[in-house]
Amino acid sequence: MSMKFKIILFLALLFTDAIIAFQAQRLALPDNGAEPHDRFGSTVAASGDWAAISAPNDSSGTENAYGSVYMYQRVTGEWLLRQKLSQPEPRTKQSAFGRVTAMDAGTLIVSCGRAVMVYLLQEDQWRYQTTVITRDFGISSLAIRGGTLAIGLAYEEQSAVRVYSGQGAVWSQEAVLTSQPGAGIENFGSALALGDTSLLVGAPAGTGRVYVFEKVSGSWSRTGVLTQPDCRGFGSSVVIHGTRVMISAPHYEGAQNRDILGRVCFYQHRQSGWELERSVRPAPSGSPPVESEITSMIALNDETAIFVSAQDSVFTITLSGTEWPVGHVDG
Repeated sequence: MSMKFKIILFLALLFTDAIIAFQAQRLALPDNGAEPHDRFGSTVAASGDWAAISAPNDSSGTENAYGSVYMYQRVTGEWLLRQKLSQPEPRTKQSAFGRVTAMDAGTLIVSCGRAVMVYLLQEDQWRYQTTVITRDFGISSLAIRGGTLAIGLAYEEQSAVRVYSGQGAVWSQEAVLTSQPGAGIENFGSALALGDTSLLVGAPAGTGRVYVFEKVSGSWSRTGVLTQPDCRGFGSSVVIHGTRVMISAPHYEGAQNRDILGRVCFYQHRQSGWELERSVRPAPSGSPPVESEITSMIALNDETAIFVSAQDSVFTITLSGTEWPVGHVDG
C-alpha cells in the first residue's frame, strides 16, 4: 500500500449470466482517511454497483482499534466513496469490525468479534439492522445469499458453520454444520460459498478438502467431500456459480513434487455429483510456472474467472474452448 493508502480494486460486475464487465481501478481514501496500520483493503465484498472495503484496525483517532468498512458505489464506470461504516454503540475494543465481510444484493454482513452485524441498503444509505451473536471463537468466514446467512468458525477441533435464515433485522439459526467425525483439525469453515440450495465449506488444513452440504425439505445434510491429493491447502477459497465451483489450493506439488505452484480447480455439477472439470495454474498461457500462492478469488461467471495471488498478482481465466487461456491484469 502506498503513502496515499491506495488499493487496487479488481471487481467483476455481473450484469447477466453471459456478460461480465471487468474493471481495474486504483482507489484512494480521503487525505484524512486511513492510516498505514488500519489494514485498509483487508477484505473486499461486492455486489452489483456496491463494494465494501474493510479497515479492521481503524482507530478513527482514538486509542482503540474498533475497525471500519468503507462503502464505494459505481457511478458511470467510476467507484466513488459514499459512506464509512463503524461499529454501532456500545462499541467493543479490539473487535476488528470488518475483518470478514460478505454482500448479496442490498444486504451486507460484517464480522465484529464474536458477532455479525447486518446492514441493509435503504435510500442509498447502508443502515444497521441487527447483530447476530455466535458466542463462539473468532469468525473466519461469512457468506450470504438471499435469505440464508452462513458463519464459518474455524477453530481447531471445535470448528463449525452456523447457518441462519431470515432477512433484515430478523434471523434465526437453523443448523450447525460440522466436519466428518474423527477428521481432526481441518480448519473447517475457513471458506464458504452459498448456492441456491447448497453450501460448500473449505477445510484447508493439510492437503485440504471441501465439504458439500445440501438443503432438502428445510434441513441441511452433508452430501459429499471434494479432495485433491496433490494439493496442500485445498479449500482455502471457494466460489460457487450455477453448476460450476472454483476452489483454490495455494500449494500444488504436481509431478515434480514442487511446492510453489498454486492451483485453481474447477468442478461441474453432474447427475452423479461434483466432477473435476479442470485444474489451472496461476500463470499466463505459455509462460513458465511462477512461485505464487492463490489466496483469494473475486468472481466467477460463465465466461470469466478472476483470482489473486499472495504476490498481489491478478489473473483472469477465459472459460471457453479447449485451452482456457490465463491472462495477467496489470494494476
